[in-house]
Amino acid sequence: MISGKARIGSGATIHPGTCLGEHYGQAPTLGNNVSMAPGAKAYGPIVIGDGATLGANSVVTSHVEAGTTVVGAPARPIGVRTRHVVRGGVPPHST
Repeated sequence: MISGKARIGSGATIHPGTCLGEHYGQAPTLGNNVSMAPGAKAYGPIVIGDGATLGANSVVTSHVEAGTTVVGAPARPIGVRTRHVVRGGVPPHST
């Protein structure tokens, strides 16, 4: 279930059984290239940073920093990616 109030960045991967739900009328904002594993849930006025990963069946109720992987219920960080890699394994060009 994805709330009509949720905002989803480009390149997001949202697997089956996920939920972007409202809490008091406010829904999550997903950055670019966010991955939501099957069963992951995010509720309320939170921001999931670019390149973050929400693990399977995790329950996210607070902000997630860019590049961070969170798991569990409640979700907790288990790692941070220090180098951004876009789909296909090609790093972004620097100018």
